[in-house]
Amino acid sequence: SRPSNLFIAAAQTHMASKRSPSPSRLEDKPPKQAKAVGAKFTHWKKHSSLFNYSERTKGVLASCDQGREAQCVAEALALLHAYADEFYPHTKPALAPVDESSSSSSSSSSSSSSAPSIDPPPSSSEDQPSSSSTTTAKKTKRFEVIDAGSKGMVFFRIVHEDICPSEFIWRIFNDLYTLISITPESSSSTASSSSFTPAQSQALRCKVTNRLVPLERTCVGEMDVVVPLAGTLLKCLPGTPPTPSSSSSGSSSSSSSSSESSSVVDASLSLESLPFFQEIKQRPNVTWAVECRARNNVKFNKEQCINSVAQLVDDTVCKVDLSRPAVILAVEAFKSAAGLGLIKDFHKFGKYNVGMATEKLKKSRGIPVVEKHTATKK
Repeated sequence: SRPSNLFIAAAQTHMASKRSPSPSRLEDKPPKQAKAVGAKFTHWKKHSSLFNYSERTKGVLASCDQGREAQCVAEALALLHAYADEFYPHTKPALAPVDESSSSSSSSSSSSSSAPSIDPPPSSSEDQPSSSSTTTAKKTKRFEVIDAGSKGMVFFRIVHEDICPSEFIWRIFNDLYTLISITPESSSSTASSSSFTPAQSQALRCKVTNRLVPLERTCVGEMDVVVPLAGTLLKCLPGTPPTPSSSSSGSSSSSSSSSESSSVVDASLSLESLPFFQEIKQRPNVTWAVECRARNNVKFNKEQCINSVAQLVDDTVCKVDLSRPAVILAVEAFKSAAGLGLIKDFHKFGKYNVGMATEKLKKSRGIPVVEKHTATKK
């Protein structure tokens, strides 16, 4: 027997109610959240900002385990802010007033350009507090997170001009290793956290952050740009020739590449006047080496980069030491960008590894150390 029309209509109504929920259900249902991976990386700046010559980007390249980039951002940012508050208290982020009336006045002046301009009367000291009501507070940044374009790596740009990356990271590890060398007076104070400063306590909380490599300048990951930039950084070492002029840099290359290389050279000339680099140049019998790494960049030739950079320094004045050099020129190539920096006491401070430094500090103070569990391939 064929089903009746009433039964067919009831079945169609029931199926339609399942496909399209009622408006009341849609209101009660919370909106879908974004994926965890997308929510972690939306606030990062683009990778292309690393080789923007107008900004003269400098900062710190942090390495971590793959898949732990978000936790590394939280740990490293807290560590950098804690030590920046201690070493550079004047760079603490503050609320900078921004005048809202300036934009409105500019738009109104453009619309009424035909009308004669009348100068406003001079404001007295009593009228100054009233102008603050029309301003809004804008928080200034000290560090920015930039996408490194490689797994297990995060780049932190230093926005403030008074913070030198090489000096800043050296002072962090100098503070940690000085604390390691000091033996505690009594056994009761070994495991107490009151003996640590807030910055040192923040360093002890780092679990996934490995190395912190300071980079004085970033550029395009090409040999024509990296080698001239390395030459300007090596001016801080004894036995280096004078700075070449911009006219002789890139005569054989195209006009675009020569302008790019000259802009990079001009951006790094001020490093020789910094006290941190002056102390390196005044050292007797300074030894140096080149530490070159390439990640997610197949075209970058490390051997060619090392050979080209080694010819820029006179070996009779500043000798090369591959075992324990006093100064290291770090060349980090990651995806389409590259960064260079002069690192002091690289091997003395455990290759600038935060995890190694905190592990030694915990063992010297009797604090239990939690071992990292890495996944093994079967």
